[in-house]
Amino acid sequence: MTVRRLQQMQREFDRRGTRAEFLVIGYDPERDDAPAWHQYRETRHLTRSNWHFLIGTRTAVEQTARQLGFEFWKYDEHVMHDTRILYFDERGRLVETGEAAGYETTLR
Repeated sequence: MTVRRLQQMQREFDRRGTRAEFLVIGYDPERDDAPAWHQYRETRHLTRSNWHFLIGTRTAVEQTARQLGFEFWKYDEHVMHDTRILYFDERGRLVETGEAAGYETTLR
């Protein structure tokens, strides 16, 4: 659901003629490797150059998630996580946070 909402946001930015960068962070280092993200991008048509998918070690992922206020946990073999979307301005300052399910953008 989160990626679908990000794709909607991409279309809205395109309609407005506004450039945006999208950053998705993989929470599961055992499964979210470069080949897996490549396939994910291809199957979901997320191949534009403004979409970025990051992977890291478990320690790096946990530290980044903590710094951004995201929670995630393991349920059986799956990594579960919240669905917030963060918006940063051109200077890297956090300016808005919303839930992906009902995210109403008030962006320029």
